[in-house]
Amino acid sequence: MFWVFVLVGLAATAAVTMFWHEVREWAQTALADFIGRWLGSDAREAFLEVLCAVDRFVTNVRRAVLQWAERLRALLLKATVAIERVTSNRYVKRLVAYVREGLEALAPTKVKKVTVTEDVAWEDLPDEIRAAFLRGESSNVVMELQPRPGGAAG
Repeated sequence: MFWVFVLVGLAATAAVTMFWHEVREWAQTALADFIGRWLGSDAREAFLEVLCAVDRFVTNVRRAVLQWAERLRALLLKATVAIERVTSNRYVKRLVAYVREGLEALAPTKVKKVTVTEDVAWEDLPDEIRAAFLRGESSNVVMELQPRPGGAAG
């Protein structure tokens, strides 16, 4: 039961972090005004101080996540996803990624090829891939994933 509470807490934290701008704006206006009307101006000011502390925390979390994503983008050189129809009811997804092993300034960068293969259920395939398979256009779909500009060169 403890893990259920942990997972729910993590999910709620992720949701609040993702939509923090909207949550903050609502709390700063509607909720603060409600607290001010019902509990007085001192309670409203105390709430806004708490909101400032929560904003500092959430902003730091968002910055850390963005820094982690930038580091990940710098490591990822190229990635492709191939979805292959093996039999009439078996589909395989193969991710092939080329990643830098390190970003040390003095050491030459080594590139590592990482391959992950897994079975995919028909209903989990994207709509456009299922449509291509149904039309008989292909039994293999390959998509290249590009790092965002400012990330990896390659």
